[in-house]
Amino acid sequence: MARAARRWRRHPNGISSTICVSIPLTSAHAVSIPGAIDAWATILQDHGKFGLDTLLQPAIKAAEQGYVVAPRIAFDWNLQFEKLKKGTNTERYLLPHGKPAVAGDVIHQPELGQTLRAIAKGGRDAFYTGAIAADMVETLRGIGGLHTLEDFAAHGTETTGADRHHL
Repeated sequence: MARAARRWRRHPNGISSTICVSIPLTSAHAVSIPGAIDAWATILQDHGKFGLDTLLQPAIKAAEQGYVVAPRIAFDWNLQFEKLKKGTNTERYLLPHGKPAVAGDVIHQPELGQTLRAIAKGGRDAFYTGAIAADMVETLRGIGGLHTLEDFAAHGTETTGADRHHL
């Protein structure tokens, strides 16, 4: 995994510290706490007619029964093959038989289906405070990340009112 570029700096009080001046996109340090699940849950709670349990069903079906790789996705995966094959678990999930899928291939992701089922059943907490969060933290820490379960549990979506001037 690529390491962040660092510079040493000596403070006036004599204490040395490290300042990160760049973070490679392939570094665990470039990974923020995923916000989509909480954002969806918040939007649905505030404005929706349905919950995650209903709205995730098509995604669960696609993950478990398979989905057809679109030409654009096949193009992107092929273009980024060298980077994808180096990623943690990427080959397992996105590169069938160790090579990029081609348009028309069918990808099955049963573990993603299980994850989505857990979120459908347990809501945002299943993602941010349960076994899913623990798995993400373990994976990220395994490649040098500093993420904690507390980071995931503390994540929240901030909402604002609509700006009618820009609608």
